[in-house]
Amino acid sequence: MTHPGHAPPPSPGPAASSGPSGGTGPAASDRELARTAGQASAAASAAARELSGRHRRAVFAYAARCTVAPAATELLCTAAQSAAVRSFTSDGGTPTWRPHLLGTVVETAAEWGAGRLRRHLAPELLSWLAESGAGAAPPRGAGAPGARRGPALRDKHDRQPRGVWGQV
Repeated sequence: MTHPGHAPPPSPGPAASSGPSGGTGPAASDRELARTAGQASAAASAAARELSGRHRRAVFAYAARCTVAPAATELLCTAAQSAAVRSFTSDGGTPTWRPHLLGTVVETAAEWGAGRLRRHLAPELLSWLAESGAGAAPPRGAGAPGARRGPALRDKHDRQPRGVWGQV
């Protein structure tokens, strides 16, 4: 479900370049930015802003399909971005950032579906989660490090996907 009349906020401007060693310049790859954003460093905040800005419209549009209100969309975007940076750096990274980030939107929504934030999710997504068994996935951090998707959600993505949520 998209929210009529609610466009994503403008992307933040490009982060100032910190040079070749900082990894936050305009030419830095998504992988470099994600790694920098996941570190406890002075450059982390700038890297996170740059990475978020690059993918803001896609993530916002995807999260809007998962939620029932613009405020919930913002919250889901923020939570997914943070979780994606943590998991991307902890599991060695995936080949491309955007599919990882969009997959994390669904995983974060699945966690919401199993808890008190369920009311913020689109009914279509809740139905899809119930069908896939993903709404009952263990909380993030449970199990092996880097094993973020529960088996039902992973299988749902790997097999013939149904609905927009399985197409990441």
